[in-house]
Amino acid sequence: MFRPMLASALLVVATTSSAQEVEPRFRVLVTNDDGIASEGIAALVAALSPMAEVVVSAPQENFSGGSQSVTLFSKTLEVETVAPAGAQARYAVRGSPADAAIFGLLGPGREKPFDMVISGINKGENVGGAVPVSGTIGAARQSAMLGVPAIAVSQQVRTDGKYDYTLAARYTAQIARALHQMGDKAPRLVSINVPTVARGVRLVPAEGDAFTMTGLRKVEEKGAQSTYRAEFAMAANARRERTAPRWPMAISR
Repeated sequence: MFRPMLASALLVVATTSSAQEVEPRFRVLVTNDDGIASEGIAALVAALSPMAEVVVSAPQENFSGGSQSVTLFSKTLEVETVAPAGAQARYAVRGSPADAAIFGLLGPGREKPFDMVISGINKGENVGGAVPVSGTIGAARQSAMLGVPAIAVSQQVRTDGKYDYTLAARYTAQIARALHQMGDKAPRLVSINVPTVARGVRLVPAEGDAFTMTGLRKVEEKGAQSTYRAEFAMAANARRERTAPRWPMAISR
């Protein structure tokens, strides 16, 4: 069921550009796990704003790897209203990505509900073993569980550290509009992974791994207390994908 529905959404993207001016604006909550100051979330807001009412509710700091953890079960939630920066409003949440999604939907979204939640754009693809621990996907999953359709979007890791989120943001905005047009027929949760070089769109399983954890390195020791940092290595399949310029944008469940 998923594949034909999303294929229909992509067809809508290609055939409805002439009707964009008369479409009613829909309401989108944007979140992520890289933090409210990330470049990915800024690119997403810029791409969505011409077609949607955009509100941002995102972690105050980077909360990568938080999965769908919810700190609201054990503590109160601190939220700061910050400069809108192109959105209608922005909220910095001292909590997990799922916390930020919950606040957005049950806080500012209580009186004026959102039509969709978009989580991203994550710095690094979320495939294989990264899927269950991803805070980007966790926030989207939490939103879907609260009854709001959600998209998680991630961009492939770059070894040079230079990220341009323009393409990923543009694709995401087009797909978001198309899924909104599908109404109740649209899938409730979609994950988009955008490679560094994209020459098309393909529906694929969320297979492969972007990285693997190789060990822990002790960075500080004070008496009985030690501080460790995880060490990572790029997965072999991720390196192959990076050298394959014809690998298309992957849209996965």
